[in-house]
Amino acid sequence: MAIAAVAGIADVAVDDGWRETDFGIAEGLTFEELERATPELAQRLAAGDTWIDWPDGECAEDLASRVTVAWRDVVATDGDTVVISHAGPLRIAIAVATGRRPNGVEIPRPGAFVRVPLPVAG
Repeated sequence: MAIAAVAGIADVAVDDGWRETDFGIAEGLTFEELERATPELAQRLAAGDTWIDWPDGECAEDLASRVTVAWRDVVATDGDTVVISHAGPLRIAIAVATGRRPNGVEIPRPGAFVRVPLPVAG
């Protein structure tokens, strides 16, 4: 809401489909703490694996499904839409929008602006 206020945007909708991944047991841990708690998971992350079923959290397929639905809702909206979210959901949305696999999309950096043109109706 703060970003919309600064930008002078009054029409704001909050969609749970864009929320961050539920990291389960990894929530709030530093990488070093994660290495001690679950070395196998830390090793996968260090190797660049991002398609993870988080223990006691969200599975990768559920994350992809909810973001895909949220992206389809954006595509169905008339006019320009700004989505503000986290890197994981944004990466999946970019993959869906561009027809790529999520692991083929670079994870957006914090504060990044990514413009994804919507398909032309028609």
